Amino acid sequence: MPENATLPMDSPELPAAASVRRRSAYLKLIRGETVGAAATAERLSLSGLSWCYRVGVGIRNALYDGKWFRTHLVDAAVISVGNLTAGGTGKTPMVEWIARWIRKRGYRVAVLSRGYGQRPSPSPAGELSGLPPGIHDEGLLLQANLDGVHLILGPDRLRGARTAMERLQPPPECFLLDDGFQHRRLHRDLDILLIDALNPFGYGHLLPRGLLREPVQGMRRADLIVLTRADQAGPAALDALHERIGRLAPRTPILTSAHRVKEVLQCPDLSPVGMGWLKQKRVLAFCALGNPEGFRRAVQDLNVILVGFCEYPDHHWYTGDDLLALVSEARRLGADALLTTQKDAVKFQPLLELEMPLLCLRIGIEFLRGAGPLTERLTQLFPETRSPDAGMSPEELAQSVSLGGRPEEPRRPWAERWWEARKRNCSGRG
Repeated sequence: MPENATLPMDSPELPAAASVRRRSAYLKLIRGETVGAAATAERLSLSGLSWCYRVGVGIRNALYDGKWFRTHLVDAAVISVGNLTAGGTGKTPMVEWIARWIRKRGYRVAVLSRGYGQRPSPSPAGELSGLPPGIHDEGLLLQANLDGVHLILGPDRLRGARTAMERLQPPPECFLLDDGFQHRRLHRDLDILLIDALNPFGYGHLLPRGLLREPVQGMRRADLIVLTRADQAGPAALDALHERIGRLAPRTPILTSAHRVKEVLQCPDLSPVGMGWLKQKRVLAFCALGNPEGFRRAVQDLNVILVGFCEYPDHHWYTGDDLLALVSEARRLGADALLTTQKDAVKFQPLLELEMPLLCLRIGIEFLRGAGPLTERLTQLFPETRSPDAGMSPEELAQSVSLGGRPEEPRRPWAERWWEARKRNCSGRG
């Protein structure tokens, strides 16, 4: 069982727990929570590796700053959304928010993603998504929530943009560069840096001693800084963070945001269930995220009884054994339902059926003090407001993906069974 899960100590170990334990041990080490001579020696060795990494990153950035390395233009606006640290800061909800804003203005949008967490080929034994190799969870999530937005996967984002300009007709008018702050080869018209208010600077060290991808001074390249999960940080911590960012990047506007639950959806067809269904239900929550603590807090803020929380490695592709183990554990704990994120749910088979309700949360970004500086910059790049679909051909629109078809009358084979059990329990009390 994952070390920080809230399951009882005698619960059976779930699949993929070993990977989670390794990551948990690593995080404890770099946070300084693991003590002793061996831990100190490990941190010293990691510090040496971090120094080498810092030298390499510093040379690379200096070559770009000095124009020794070229940045390349494409015939479309480029907006980058990235971060300073390894792990989840909420980039995908931010990319979705920007893409939806631009699409409402009537412009053609494509997302350039490196494609971390792609479905491997050959697929792992028992993996049950039924999806082609190469697709990844963040792309599936964007396709599920956005109509008419193309997704281009590949580590060379410049090549991906040029290929899209050649092959997509009409070509994109905007590229969203997902996780692009360190990808300096492609020129961008707007550089947005996300900073997680709960762990803004990756424990103060560069990889692998900490989680920073580059020194914090790199934030000066950003045109806008967005603090994510700001609602979960205390006022004093948030004020101190604003002050530190203000010293490092005094001319860069800072926005604050929160991740909000927008919908409760049935898995795997992603049909809406309604927030009220979860009221006072006993749920076993699970996820495979870079920052599972954010999801845990979101679930705890709901009006549910959280009986257990299971973590899987980031971008994990679930197997049948995984779900069987989760269902078994949920029954043992007396849970009414399994609950996960939409990012996890898009990897499940469209025809998947379980004896227990399997629900997911659609998470969106919300700006706490308005998005004025961001919308001003976007309006400068996209000044016209067109009819929503004027910028895309019927052939292009036909390529948009809606996972599972989102049936108007979704089948919920567990719903009737749950209500029958509920009625039996109520009548027994009478």
